Amino acid sequence: MTTAARSLVSPLLLARGFGQGTDFDIYTRAAIADESSDRPIIRMVGSSTVKDLQGDTMMVTALEDMTRCDSNLTIFIDHTYDLPDSVYGSLMESPTIKMQGGIADLHLAVETDFSRPVSKARDIYTQISKGKIRMGCSIGCQVTNYSLEEGADRDSWSLNVP
Repeated sequence: MTTAARSLVSPLLLARGFGQGTDFDIYTRAAIADESSDRPIIRMVGSSTVKDLQGDTMMVTALEDMTRCDSNLTIFIDHTYDLPDSVYGSLMESPTIKMQGGIADLHLAVETDFSRPVSKARDIYTQISKGKIRMGCSIGCQVTNYSLEEGADRDSWSLNVP
């Protein structure tokens, strides 16, 4: 079976909404403050192999790819990426994968940016650490390079991202 590799978003994917902002969002369970640290650390699941509300499923290989990100990757509060207001902080270390019950979760440890005395990040950390509010984590992804098997079912997608 042959594959067709493309480096830009195809007209078919554009018609389905890909390449126009994030291509998909994944929402996970509530974030928690790391009370064993003297630094403002939040631990959260950034992604999972559980089928999400839109019917999308991440493969374990996709989670493995995510573990190879910059260990100091900037983490944003929302999907608007307005600087500096949307910056939450940065990863403390490379993400790790934990398996349980046939489900793989990508775990993140994020240090909250306390560089400004008044910020959304500081407020969110305070709310999470005091148990005032439950907040989850979501990732936004934009596919920039992919291949599709020829003749593949166009109602479901298996993207092979290099």
